[in-house]
Amino acid sequence: MSDEVWESKSERGSGCFAWLAGGVGVVAVVAVVVIVSVCCGCSLGWNAFVGFGIRSDFEDFRIGVRRSDMTEDQKQAYLARFEAAEDRYERGDLDVGFMDWVDISTDIEDVLEDGTVESWEFPILEEKLRKLERL
Repeated sequence: MSDEVWESKSERGSGCFAWLAGGVGVVAVVAVVVIVSVCCGCSLGWNAFVGFGIRSDFEDFRIGVRRSDMTEDQKQAYLARFEAAEDRYERGDLDVGFMDWVDISTDIEDVLEDGTVESWEFPILEEKLRKLERL
């Protein structure tokens, strides 16, 4: 075979390889873009979902305090602290993770749910409020 035949065969081979590599590269880039877009969209949706739950919990806390058997002075003090924490959350100054929020909100709801706040429950309420105020 002549040199011209070998050159044309080798050129065809490398062209095919280049085309294949280019096609794989394009597919990989598209896959990365799709994955990043989906993750960002899910993250935004998750943040909105968690934010809605937190706002709803703050409202439940206020209702629980108002309905409780606490003295009026205690009610006003706790309502002010919950309102301050919620304001911080709305401004983005309260950085609370999902699992931290579950821990805090569950304990506060347990204390307030029956309308009677026993003397041994006040330290729990205080601990959870202090945790919110530290975040």
